[in-house]
Amino acid sequence: MTKQEAYDKIVAYFSMPTAQFGWGEDQCVYLDMESRARCAVGVLIPEKEAFDELAAMSMGSVGDLKETLLYHRGETNTSLPHLRRAAARLYDILNFDDSDFIGFLEGCQRIHDRHGEAYSTQYVSPYSRDYGAADSYDAQFRPVINQGLAEAKRVMLAELKAYAEEQGLTV
Repeated sequence: MTKQEAYDKIVAYFSMPTAQFGWGEDQCVYLDMESRARCAVGVLIPEKEAFDELAAMSMGSVGDLKETLLYHRGETNTSLPHLRRAAARLYDILNFDDSDFIGFLEGCQRIHDRHGEAYSTQYVSPYSRDYGAADSYDAQFRPVINQGLAEAKRVMLAELKAYAEEQGLTV
């Protein structure tokens, strides 16, 4: 998967009127098993039982998901061969050997988390702020509090667009 393909899938998902932020009680989730809501990286995980199971095992950062997949990819427990195969396949789909691509996914995830947290909890923690290259986004794309889902997604998509342009992608 390329950055462009990832960006296009993320935008397509969050442009759907029924799409919701992948946000649990107090943190981002790749996939909410009940509502089927997804986060920015969760959108890239194909809907297959083993992939969903792996996504549910990793509730942390993109790096945590990579570590979960590496662990299960090398798992020799013969009672879980479906997870080993799925982990190897998902690791390849998410292009986890490419550090530049991982960085891009982390940026998309931070944007999702900022807006997902603000919409879902009506709060923006200092930990969800992006102090990296996207500092200028803080004033331009303030996370939405006390607004509807459509507005929260609109602001998130605008920030993703600016991030993608910065990455040289076609938006």
